[in-house]
Amino acid sequence: MITRRFIEKIHYYFNGMNYHPNDGFDFKEWQKALAKTLTHCESIYNAKHLIFMAQYCYKKMDKIITMLQKKKDIYDEYEYSGNTLLSLLSDEDSIGQYYITNGIYNDSKKVVLAGNFNGEDCLGSIEYSFGNYYIDDYGYYIKCASLSSNKMKLYDKYNKCICNIVLSKDIDIFLENNKSPYELVAYEGAIAVYDKTYYDSVKQKDLDVEKSIASIEWDILNEKSKYGVSKLTLFENLEMDNFKLIC
Repeated sequence: MITRRFIEKIHYYFNGMNYHPNDGFDFKEWQKALAKTLTHCESIYNAKHLIFMAQYCYKKMDKIITMLQKKKDIYDEYEYSGNTLLSLLSDEDSIGQYYITNGIYNDSKKVVLAGNFNGEDCLGSIEYSFGNYYIDDYGYYIKCASLSSNKMKLYDKYNKCICNIVLSKDIDIFLENNKSPYELVAYEGAIAVYDKTYYDSVKQKDLDVEKSIASIEWDILNEKSKYGVSKLTLFENLEMDNFKLIC
């Protein structure tokens, strides 16, 4: 049953995503609006809130399509007030930050990457196949370690293991057997990414967080959830295309 309360809720969510359907529901336009809004989220807290809304809309997609076909007149009674749900960054300030989540499509294996690529905010898929997550066009992929649920292994296109990505008991992430050009250092609430050359040149206690080249934040969507979100921020206009996994 499509109630007025449901219509109002969907309008509220679409308003937060800056998606304004005209002639029925357009999935691609919804994804574009979602990509832009997620890319501009000021914090991981705002991103979580947006992902919850997107997940609900995706679950109710058939009902939303029917609602916009049969009760668009009621939907149009509500006005768009501009985004007041989320704190969003400007176009300029959002450059260099990327969100990765498996929480949108009600499938923990369906992971997406939101960010600005070639001047456009995009929502790209991280492909999953036979237990592997393929993360870019260079042939890198991640797979779960066979003997540990808290460890994933990163491989290159030659099936060479670059590092183990390990989640500690304290929910910190570190790299093991690391052959990448980066080092990760956990701080309170985030991880700083350093160029390994700089990292090796000083003692760990002398690391200057201002010289980190990126930061990583992450959170689960709710307690005991299989869904989560991570935020990667690249500093000093370091472009994603130049953020390579190996030299």
